[in-house]
Amino acid sequence: KAPDHMAVYAPVQGGHLASPGAAQMLLKNLLQRVGSRSWRRPEVRLVMPSQATPVERQQLRNALLNQGVRNLQLVSLPVACAYGVHSSPVEDGKLGVALLDVGSHVSEISIVASDIVMRQHIAWGSSDLDRELRECLNQEFELEVSDRVSERLKWSLGCFDPDTQASQIQVVGRERTTGL
Repeated sequence: KAPDHMAVYAPVQGGHLASPGAAQMLLKNLLQRVGSRSWRRPEVRLVMPSQATPVERQQLRNALLNQGVRNLQLVSLPVACAYGVHSSPVEDGKLGVALLDVGSHVSEISIVASDIVMRQHIAWGSSDLDRELRECLNQEFELEVSDRVSERLKWSLGCFDPDTQASQIQVVGRERTTGL
């Protein structure tokens, strides 16, 4: 929570640029933190959601160039992830990489070879999963839990470790029937 005298902005919402001014301020702050005010101008590779519109790409390009960036490359998120998984998406006889990116409000699945071969995004993400977990606990166990508890539960359930088998997870909340 932010104090009353502060305003909190989310420059990107639902996978799209919601506040170009806030995005420009964020980028300016990040460049200052990494020392872009030194004697040389930085080179930047900016990872963008693949569903970003040409207008959004141009807005972020202009924002960075106005901050003195010397060389700017816009990279699509699936391509950047594919290069993070392998030094090259096509190596050792592999034809490509399949990726699933679950964001806060948007999820995207893509197939990447030398570039994006296929991509599909849906307006459903991790914050929606948190809400669904709260609703499930409410309906099945008549238990109301906070956003923080549902997020912790999501992380506990979503962390796969074959060596550990958790048969029970303790969840703290308020019972609807008693109010406790």
